[in-house]
Amino acid sequence: MNLLSKMDEKCSIKTVYSKLEEIFCEAEAYYETWKSYQALWDIEQSHVFELLGDNIDRWNQLLNEIRQGRKTFDTSEDFKCFGGLEISYGTVQGKVNNKYD
Repeated sequence: MNLLSKMDEKCSIKTVYSKLEEIFCEAEAYYETWKSYQALWDIEQSHVFELLGDNIDRWNQLLNEIRQGRKTFDTSEDFKCFGGLEISYGTVQGKVNNKYD
């Protein structure tokens, strides 16, 4: 209802719905990025040790991948806004960082 009151007379309801759909798609893509890191939280360290064993090359590859993935988490922000929609990820960010630090 708030959006309707702010609409320009030249703007159609179809335009508003298109913009909302665009915002929701952006938010969903952003959410999916964070959701892809769910495995980092769920995985048990003992399972990683079993899989990699004493293979130094595989450990090095894993550490490099973690370093690249950390770029997503290394931010001072803890939420992102998409119009009136806010995705808060501070708690998840802190837990994953603490686990892998």
